[in-house]
Amino acid sequence: MNARNQAGGAQPRSAPARPGPPPLAPEGAVLDPPPHLGELSERRCIESLESVPVGRIAFTAHDGPIILPVNYAWFEGTVVFRTLDRDLQDLIDGQFVCFEVDDWSAETRTGWSVVVRGEAREVSQWAEREQLESIGLVPWARDV
Repeated sequence: MNARNQAGGAQPRSAPARPGPPPLAPEGAVLDPPPHLGELSERRCIESLESVPVGRIAFTAHDGPIILPVNYAWFEGTVVFRTLDRDLQDLIDGQFVCFEVDDWSAETRTGWSVVVRGEAREVSQWAEREQLESIGLVPWARDV
């Protein structure tokens, strides 16, 4: 079963990672200024979405907000992930969700974060399912 998050025409938005506290410097040493925060271009957001295999989907469950890791693909301007968990499919189908991917370096205190928001929907059209089969995305957890 496929679940597909349609951004409804919305473009991926970036939320750059915030640097941690500055390191302690020996007395009299001068530290480089911390990295700046900024917005990524749409192209950089898409490159980032295509560069990591796991992201997090955030949605509201019956007992409140929850964030779960999922393997995914960026396919034709849409975040696509598969799950065998029918409860999860039923829970998020038609719900407005957030999807986030990021990467960071503790050494350089730099990183990036991309957030995609949109309505999640189950892929139910046969032709669309066939097309998604061709990208080779398989559910992460197989025994749900």
